[in-house]
Amino acid sequence: MADDSVPDQIARFCAPPAALVGGSRCVDTVLTDATGAAIYVSSLVIDDDASTAYALVSSHPYFYLFHTILRAVAATPMLPEMALRAFLAETPSSAAEFLDASIGPIPQPASFLASQVDFGVLFQALSVNHILLVVLYVLSERHVIVCSSNPSLLTPICETLRALLSPFSSQAVYIPVLPHSLLDFLHAPVPYLMGVVTSESTDATLRGLDVVVVNVDVDAIAVPRGRHASLPTVPRKHLQHMASSVHTIANHHGLPLRKATSPDDWREALLRYGQADVPRSIERSDAAWSELRAAFTAFHLSLIQGYEAYCQPATAKDDRARFDAAGYLEAFPDKRGFAAHFFCTQAFAAFLSCTAGSEP
Repeated sequence: MADDSVPDQIARFCAPPAALVGGSRCVDTVLTDATGAAIYVSSLVIDDDASTAYALVSSHPYFYLFHTILRAVAATPMLPEMALRAFLAETPSSAAEFLDASIGPIPQPASFLASQVDFGVLFQALSVNHILLVVLYVLSERHVIVCSSNPSLLTPICETLRALLSPFSSQAVYIPVLPHSLLDFLHAPVPYLMGVVTSESTDATLRGLDVVVVNVDVDAIAVPRGRHASLPTVPRKHLQHMASSVHTIANHHGLPLRKATSPDDWREALLRYGQADVPRSIERSDAAWSELRAAFTAFHLSLIQGYEAYCQPATAKDDRARFDAAGYLEAFPDKRGFAAHFFCTQAFAAFLSCTAGSEP
């Protein structure tokens, strides 16, 4: 495979056009193959004009590791092609003798690794209240576009948003960095979460779409005019309680949060993001993420509290689990603002199927 060319459909996602990069930086993305499996891509744009870029393609989400390898390759005094071959294993010839020893299977890593994805950048780019709203929009399977003038911000932010959906998982179309040549995908009728590098051309395109646009450069959410009533809502006290929990966790672990009064240099730091990885403690990152994930899991389940009583298990005649949504909404009218939207999603259907399958 070392000498095989990268398929065009992957190559076009490896690095944004030169005009959208703004200097040397790492840009990550996530693709999906024909089987639905994730393909993780990290690119390092070398020149200011983006004429050269190196990329690593893997089935494992080791983004920080990929950045380290790519920067080491770019800094080597030897030819880059020779440096890259040092990371590739040669296939033994048919005449070679070798011993194949199997120690045990290597476990498949989780789809989200807090030590490899800078989840903290989401909380630096968006205020906590806006993060909660975006998560609700993604959970209810709306058309959500995350925008930034810095392509390096898009994938870590989108990856973190998806991971914060726990215990649910998004079934929507997912393209964290959409090439400008594929902007027509934004007209898709199916639910999606996509990232777009903003420019003058994209601004005009986004204005004509019936979508939720999240601008991480200025911490803003734009909802189509007249469509607020069709979006999920949560009682203010629930949002305030969850926001307070996030602030407590952030303060305990030293996680910087975006504030409404954040100075201009905060935005400038975000625009420089991707030019270098900031060293951080794996233990502290894992601890902070564990608490954040637990808090979001509890928050999401509280929005459909008591749903178990309205689940109808599969029978011999019907092998699918059923859910009495009408009965639930009648019994819990205060949860209708979110639940009425969420019960119609593929994410909830997948959750019911998973929980029913795990029961003894």
